[in-house]
Amino acid sequence: MADNKSSPSDGGDAVQDQLLNEPVEQSTSKRAEAVSPAAKFTAKHLMRRCPYTVAFDYIDTSLWGIPTPEDADETHATTWVAKTVHDYHKVERSTLKSLKTVLRRHGVYTGNNRARVADSLFNLLGGENPPEWDPVEFQATKFDERSEAYQR
Repeated sequence: MADNKSSPSDGGDAVQDQLLNEPVEQSTSKRAEAVSPAAKFTAKHLMRRCPYTVAFDYIDTSLWGIPTPEDADETHATTWVAKTVHDYHKVERSTLKSLKTVLRRHGVYTGNNRARVADSLFNLLGGENPPEWDPVEFQATKFDERSEAYQR
């Protein structure tokens, strides 16, 4: 599917807000009616400052920012991932490092502390076997007092 180059319908923002605030049991057909304000742009335009490769042929800009339902097709899922990559790319490195620190202080092992932040965060999400604390490192880490790790 190629980029959706049509302009969003009148009230596109209102429709999207309404759909995003409705209960989860809404039908997927209702979500498909939503048109993203980004629909007037091409995928190449939206991703122009992002250094990562994406499948432009599978991005439908009318779905840009519209959450994917469980039964999402390849285009909707690819569009959602491209939007997430786009948004992630805008986050400052120091903020990502802070996210990693917060996770560790609350007991989530993010892997080697010297590893790249992006790699550490990706590994948390990507596997069935998340990284596990080394017992020595676990004992040496200062956890937030409200965390379960602190209580151990």
